[in-house]
Order: sequence, then C-alpha cells, then structure tokens
Amino acid sequence: MVHAPPLSNPRSDRVKAVRGLARRSLRQRTGLFLAEGPQSVREAVGCRPELVRDLYLTEAAAARYAAIVQDALASGLFVHTCTDEVLAAMCDTDAPQGMLAVCRAETPTLAERPRRCAAAPARPHQRP
Repeated sequence: MVHAPPLSNPRSDRVKAVRGLARRSLRQRTGLFLAEGPQSVREAVGCRPELVRDLYLTEAAAARYAAIVQDALASGLFVHTCTDEVLAAMCDTDAPQGMLAVCRAETPTLAERPRRCAAAPARPHQRP
C-alpha cells in the first residue's frame, strides 16, 4: 500500500496549503478544490483520476477503503497517509470522514457547455 511514514505535523506548510483551499479566493487562484469523504473521493478517483492531484487519508480509512486506495495507486496518484489530527487540520468539516483529495477544477470551453436556450421549454407570449 503506502509505505511513506504518515504526515504528523498539523502546522506544516503542506497542511496549511491544503487547508487554504477552503477559501474561495485561493481556489480561484490555484484552480484546485477539495473533495472530502469517501464518496466524493471515490467518484473523483474512479471517474476523473487525471484531475486528482493528491489523496490524503488516515491509516484507518486506508484499511477501510482499500479499493479506493488501490484505484488511486493504479492510476498513478500520490497517496499520503496522515494522522487524524493532520486530516482534521486540512478539512473544512467538523467531523472529517478520513480522506480527502486535492483536485484540479476543470473549466469547460464554451463549445462544451450545454446549450441552455435550446433545452428550455418554449413559453407562450403573454401580454401584461
């Protein structure tokens, strides 16, 4: 699985950088966001692994969600274990679920955006 020692310093620069993604201004500037919890991370790793930059999880979460970890490693993602204290310092929630992923936001081009006008139902003309 993951062989590096767990991240244990909640005041490290890496932890502060991840925690900073809770602020909209930093998300807009960096183009990164956090996916917190096993469901969000599973979807990111399974559907769009190329958008996942790093995966952080506690050792308990790594054992519980081994399939997510294996998918992440198979996709060549950086997987970091950390202590509960470090994960809590990174998360924007009061009760972290044991894992989070730092993801790159994808901005679709104008051609890729759905055509809302074509999909909107026609409205009959009404006079005031």
